Amino acid sequence: MRRLSLTALLLILSWGLVEAQDPWDDAAMQAPYHLRVVLQVDEHPLLTAQYIQQIREEIRDALQRDLGSSALVEVIRFDPSDPKQDPYMKEVVAGGWGALDNVHPITGQKIHLIRLEYQDGEYELQSRQVDGDTGYVSRLRRARTSDRMWVAREASLMVAKDFGLTASIGQVTGSTVRFRLRAGQHGQAESIRVRDGEIFAICRLYNDARQGQIMGSRVLDSFLFVTGVGSDGQCTGRLFSRQKDPFRRDRGVIGFRAIKLGTRRAPLYVRVTDLKTNEPIAGCEVQIYPGGYPSEQDVITRPPIKLGATDNTGRIRSTELFSHVAFARFQYGRFSVNIPVALFDDQAAEIKLVGSAEAEKYADFEYDLRPWISTVYEMRNRVQDVYERVVPELRQKGEGAKVLETLETLAKDIRTEVADLTTRLKPLEEKAKDAGPIAASKIKEAESHLKVLLDAAQRMEEYVKDERDPSPARKKFNEGRQEEDNLNFDKAITLYEEAIKMEKNPMFVSRLDRLKKAWSVKDAEHRTAREYITKYWPKRKWENLLDLMEDLEKHVEVLNKHGDYLGAQLLYKANVDHLTNMNNVLNALQTNSSDEDQQKAEQIEKTAEALRNLNRDMLDLIERSFQ
Repeated sequence: MRRLSLTALLLILSWGLVEAQDPWDDAAMQAPYHLRVVLQVDEHPLLTAQYIQQIREEIRDALQRDLGSSALVEVIRFDPSDPKQDPYMKEVVAGGWGALDNVHPITGQKIHLIRLEYQDGEYELQSRQVDGDTGYVSRLRRARTSDRMWVAREASLMVAKDFGLTASIGQVTGSTVRFRLRAGQHGQAESIRVRDGEIFAICRLYNDARQGQIMGSRVLDSFLFVTGVGSDGQCTGRLFSRQKDPFRRDRGVIGFRAIKLGTRRAPLYVRVTDLKTNEPIAGCEVQIYPGGYPSEQDVITRPPIKLGATDNTGRIRSTELFSHVAFARFQYGRFSVNIPVALFDDQAAEIKLVGSAEAEKYADFEYDLRPWISTVYEMRNRVQDVYERVVPELRQKGEGAKVLETLETLAKDIRTEVADLTTRLKPLEEKAKDAGPIAASKIKEAESHLKVLLDAAQRMEEYVKDERDPSPARKKFNEGRQEEDNLNFDKAITLYEEAIKMEKNPMFVSRLDRLKKAWSVKDAEHRTAREYITKYWPKRKWENLLDLMEDLEKHVEVLNKHGDYLGAQLLYKANVDHLTNMNNVLNALQTNSSDEDQQKAEQIEKTAEALRNLNRDMLDLIERSFQ
């Protein structure tokens, strides 16, 4: 039986890293914040260099005066001609504010981006902040004024609203969480002071082996409701979360932090949609519990405020104002769920619910499956890191023996991990029985991951065995196998041909003939399809993929017609790259709730579903070719 190339087999696999510690030591906790404000100004006769310099100085002075010793403030004007300028603002200028909707590295620096333009007799300001302690990206804020002397003041207020004091998570006892503010010994400026009733978002930090960085992402629907603030920066809060265990340390997670949200007193305004279909849910009953959800032990509770039911668009808005967060309960049919909703402005917050008993069980199954899949993704990252970075670097240094040791260790670790994953999969199989056909298909996919892992380990072991005592021809042949594993088929063919010139090994000849036959172009239509999926499709932006799906499907039909499993592998890899990018964007979008962001999220989900369905077809084509 022919085997799938290693890279294609490991497209959805990674290896768990040794758990690290949160790098936020005492010195970093006590260090003042570094706030870097980047000001981008559109060209206009009224926006002169002297005026912009004045604004910069006023913003810096106002913020520094307010923040005092707790922060170092820097305000610069963005210069697109300077290659060393802030990369975040470059992305925003090129792609709009949505360019920030991604997962970001932990840098320890707050970057607040402000754009200024003059239109229709008014100065318009827009701003967002990327927090380097948590990776959190603030909501988009807008302000307009016709007063030339008020621009710097408006900008300073926007920065202060989203400054976001950050904190390390301490002891967690039930729903009570102790956390410690960064730079707490410096005191709290009035504009960013933490007060009882305000909320902090929870963010997880994790190691990204592929990027070689610590990244941050928000834990969804999880808040700390401040109940006590000490003068030394020690705080207490109540945990409210839709997640069963928001502080669960999945593989790769190295710690948790919190960031104060720029919430305010506002009405509750939500749009309720179905988790699986994204369609609006009408008739969903909504009620709010002032001060928090009652527990079973509560003897006296304040009665909830009943808002009524969502309309045909899934929307509902309260007439009453709430401070910072609304503790809402959503009742749909026999099912209800408590979801705390942060209150920022008049944009509708998106709430996703399940609409049936089976969907409820599927949501529970998917929640428990997530850490299992997370382990698989981490394995993918390590394997790709070893093959794409570690091995090439060792070979460049001439450390061939170290290459073999690395692959040998990796193969052993994979076998150990497969045994653990197999054990962890059994209870998930039981849950999947009542969670519908999608859950059953996910279990099958999970089982295929385990088979792929074992095959990958065997390939590594065979490679190590061949390399430890190879002939020159065998060494050249092994180089060709690695290029084939990396889906570099033309280079693999060249190396196989060189190996055969050195040694007429039947296995060499058989592998070359098989690869040449599979990689050959059958006709003009096939050539066009191959070029489309290798040269055009991988470079498309995710926003355009759905519109191009009809064209892609025509080329996929050609791949199926000719049994082009190698083209299928390349398309599968390109789709996985697109899905990874969209997942990063979606994770960032979940911190926002504007209509524009929700539309973007819906587009991502529709596109992702189309790509996943397409990849299932590609896997079928690949598997058929190896039978």
